[in-house]
Amino acid sequence: ANTYAWNDSLKIFENDRQAYIENWYASGAMYSNAPDLLQFINLLFDNKILRKETLKLLTTPGHGNYGYGVWVRDIQWNDKSYKTLQRYGRIRGANVVLFRFLDKDTTIIILGNTNAVTDLGTLAYEISKMV
Repeated sequence: ANTYAWNDSLKIFENDRQAYIENWYASGAMYSNAPDLLQFINLLFDNKILRKETLKLLTTPGHGNYGYGVWVRDIQWNDKSYKTLQRYGRIRGANVVLFRFLDKDTTIIILGNTNAVTDLGTLAYEISKMV
């Protein structure tokens, strides 16, 4: 999908500036979609990519809530706490948020093609309350 940026002076969305994805290296030198991300996260938690011991390291925060490339956070509602693995990504108008509930077989993936509309982390949290 094309990405868009908000032009505040004209009050319209415009095509995002051209980007050469190969310049972003580990920060985003790849493309994906929601079904592929879901397949990846399912393989990860089915121990098809990492050993159980390595996955345990990944899901154990080491510096605050941050672990090995992901955040591991407890989110709460209705007086109940849920442990989640969270990953966010954004380059220009391309945005992603991934929530994996570690105590359930539930994953929320949201992709966006502009970062001017809403906070995807807040949206994922609101969706998680319905799941």
